[in-house]
Amino acid sequence: MDSTTLAAILAPALGGQLKAFMIDTGGMRKDEIEKVKGITKKAGINLEVVDKYKDKFVEKIGESIDAEEKRAQFRRVYGEVFKEVAKSFGATHMIQGTLATDLIESGSAGIPL
Repeated sequence: MDSTTLAAILAPALGGQLKAFMIDTGGMRKDEIEKVKGITKKAGINLEVVDKYKDKFVEKIGESIDAEEKRAQFRRVYGEVFKEVAKSFGATHMIQGTLATDLIESGSAGIPL
């Protein structure tokens, strides 16, 4: 939702330059993708759901039983996939909405590009 809100705020200024995508990691909440699609549609944002990387997420996260290692693996895979998808769209800039509490909880300041 954080990135959806950010996209809705920026959409009027960026217009057709905004390319929104959502990465389906295979671990989404029930109906989450459909809810985000509905919100972005109402906001006039064309959202593309990228779901071809689910197995990669599941495989990497399944390599450990330690919660912190799982989080670290998820962050690594997410960063790789995010950059790969953005590059495939020809992106020159990327934005992602994140709450400060998420950054604090993850012990991270974001995904280095």
